[in-house]
Amino acid sequence: MKRITYIALFFSVISMVACKSAPQNNEETEEDAIETIENEAIDPMLLADSTKKAHEIKEHQENLKAIEKKYGEQWGFCECVVANDSIDKAVKNLKDFETPEAEKLLERFEYVSNKCQAFLGMDASATPEQRAKHEKKVKKCLKDAKANKK
Repeated sequence: MKRITYIALFFSVISMVACKSAPQNNEETEEDAIETIENEAIDPMLLADSTKKAHEIKEHQENLKAIEKKYGEQWGFCECVVANDSIDKAVKNLKDFETPEAEKLLERFEYVSNKCQAFLGMDASATPEQRAKHEKKVKKCLKDAKANKK
């Protein structure tokens, strides 16, 4: 039962941080299709200040303290993205989930999961703009990690 729970948790984390695959056959990418819009044409509500308020920062810090008390020191966002991406790739390459390698991978997943608890829950009420911003941040982390690896 514990193994099933870890596997389910693993795939849920992977689905949260998974990136879209690169377009093939010279398809137009999102970056190529970006259109510039004048500020006057944008709804003023969308231009509202999106910086976190003092009570949101305080709540985040309190949540982080509670998470660190239960799971220990937490890794940074990009560290978690890169680690989960690595585990995702390893799982996709597994042929047999009953091998010692698979067991080791599950142990690594559990370790990473404990270090990344602060980033596991994604707010279901996030707006499309917030989700897009999050996806862009994830892609930047993976791009930077790839550049640093070379």
